[in-house]
Amino acid sequence: MRILMVEDEKYLAEAIQWILKKHHYIVDLAFEGESGLDNGADDYLTKPFETEELLARIRALSRRKPELKHHSLLTYGNISLNRETLTLANEHEEVKLTIKESQILEMLINHQEKIVSKESIIVKVWGYEEEVEDNQVEVYISLIRKKLKQLQANSMIKTQRTN
Repeated sequence: MRILMVEDEKYLAEAIQWILKKHHYIVDLAFEGESGLDNGADDYLTKPFETEELLARIRALSRRKPELKHHSLLTYGNISLNRETLTLANEHEEVKLTIKESQILEMLINHQEKIVSKESIIVKVWGYEEEVEDNQVEVYISLIRKKLKQLQANSMIKTQRTN
């Protein structure tokens, strides 16, 4: 299950993210009071709370999965990204993505027609604490481009260089 967590306190957010990852959840972080409910969240929990209460609430939400299932498929042009199965497909073919490829592509689809910086990709996919070089993002973008080409996608990832 993918979880969007909105928490202004960076260290608390990362601690909770670590706990949730240990329980095999994919966690996206949002900071600075961003409205989680306006960005795809289905529920919220106010502080203070116990870890067991958080996990129980997540389990309860996961039981509602059939009604939430439509959120796992993102479509752009002639391709569809299934966030649940980590697959990218057109009408005739499907390719498997890694978690990072899926997260990057999801971010690009959700921000289509906008410039997405390498820095924002690094923060969203790897987090603040990871030491990630710009060229790692470039490598993942290259891998995603190859998969888009394989699927004969009618949309491409464009790079904008700044001087």
